[in-house]
Amino acid sequence: MPLKGDVKSIELSSIFQMLAFNQKEGALMIKELDGKRRDRSIYFNKSGVTVVFDCREFRRLMDYLIHREELLTSELKEIQTSFADNARGYLEGVRSLGREIEGIGKFIEEDLYDLFFWNKITFEFIEGTLGNEIRGEIFPEHSFFPIDSIVMEAAVRVP
Repeated sequence: MPLKGDVKSIELSSIFQMLAFNQKEGALMIKELDGKRRDRSIYFNKSGVTVVFDCREFRRLMDYLIHREELLTSELKEIQTSFADNARGYLEGVRSLGREIEGIGKFIEEDLYDLFFWNKITFEFIEGTLGNEIRGEIFPEHSFFPIDSIVMEAAVRVP
């Protein structure tokens, strides 16, 4: 299912709802062309939607967890020295801590809401599972959110 465009042609909430209704599995690559020139990959499947983490996203997550005091600086250094400096390494490092970190889910949820505030975005949906064309890692144990809930909460937040 090729799906590509910009928010001039279709609202982000409509894309989310269409992918949910059709029970599509794959990654929606979103790029903001205004100002910060950010990009995100989000992953859809029957469980819901989540953020796909690359190294940059994991670094943002680590900073967030340190700020929330759910991760110590020493634990971050241990993760960085003991595991590969890639998305899988960070994921394994966080899992090696052996405890549930509440802030991961909160970070993912807020990151999803944040997408609805981006301006001048383009998007492309790549159907399929994580792997060849879809690079990155996800936290499957507690990171999927119901698509309808994300869309409804984002609608409340967007001015």
